[in-house]
Amino acid sequence: MSGGDDNNARSSKIGPTAAEPSAMDAQTFNELVSLGTWEKIVPECKRLAMIGKITDGVLGQAYLVLTACKKQGEDENVLKTLENIIQLLTQTLLQMEADSPSKRALDEMMTLNPDEVFNGKEVCREIIERTGASVDDVVLELQKFLQNCELQDAAFERDLALATETDNREEFDRLTGLVTAKLEAKRRTLAILGYMGISE
Repeated sequence: MSGGDDNNARSSKIGPTAAEPSAMDAQTFNELVSLGTWEKIVPECKRLAMIGKITDGVLGQAYLVLTACKKQGEDENVLKTLENIIQLLTQTLLQMEADSPSKRALDEMMTLNPDEVFNGKEVCREIIERTGASVDDVVLELQKFLQNCELQDAAFERDLALATETDNREEFDRLTGLVTAKLEAKRRTLAILGYMGISE
């Protein structure tokens, strides 16, 4: 199975997008993977998105499969293809959610720096009111992101190990940057939940 080098499938954005998969989600993911080549997977993903079959559960299934494959010591090319599919699914979901009030509110909240002094509760309330978002929807997205972080633990440990082992300075900077971004996104998510009076 060829993963290709299509950078359009990549997104540096870390967002609250994965969820526990249903049987239908697992079936949709399997259908995508069975296509085998990147040239077939990308257009089929777009088609499935248009009919509502690309969900956060499909992305959750992708993470579960990736974690299982890593534990089984699958070939690096297989892992790379799965990682590319995860990026494609993430990008697709972010595009689908881009115009939703809760997504706009969340994007703005994620720019808040927990190290700065401000009334987090009041700022979050103002953002939610201004964007017309639902508090419940925003909280749900934040909690899904924390679940996503747990699904990514294996990949996180792998990135950290690779960063300490590589002699390539550029690769080291890239990997440590990725690890730092993941940690910062989780830190800000927990901070926002705290501002809103929600425990994880």
